[in-house]
Amino acid sequence: MIVGIGVDVEEIRRFRCMKAGVRRRVLRRILTEEERDYCMRFRDPWPHVTARFCAKEALVKALGLERGVARWREVEVTGNPPRIRLRGNLLHLTLNLNVTSIHLSLSHSKHLAIAVVVLEAA
Repeated sequence: MIVGIGVDVEEIRRFRCMKAGVRRRVLRRILTEEERDYCMRFRDPWPHVTARFCAKEALVKALGLERGVARWREVEVTGNPPRIRLRGNLLHLTLNLNVTSIHLSLSHSKHLAIAVVVLEAA
């Protein structure tokens, strides 16, 4: 049974156009080390960074949480095809909601990135 759906779309230039110092702080705050390493392997990492941010926002929306409740690094987008790995409070919250599967779809174009998250419970 589907218990939550979340979607987020962002302009890639939001990350691409940040000043270098601000961008470093933002990346450390929202991405795990593994996510940063993955994104920075690409010639243009910003579509990948933006898609991961969208995935985290979409998950928060699917869970029906208020903005600021979740810690960004408690959500990690891994692998290809991409999967969501949870830690800490978000992991406990999804377990308490009996979430059994988290489905993730990511996409990006030249200007936009999008993520869709679907939560299933038994």
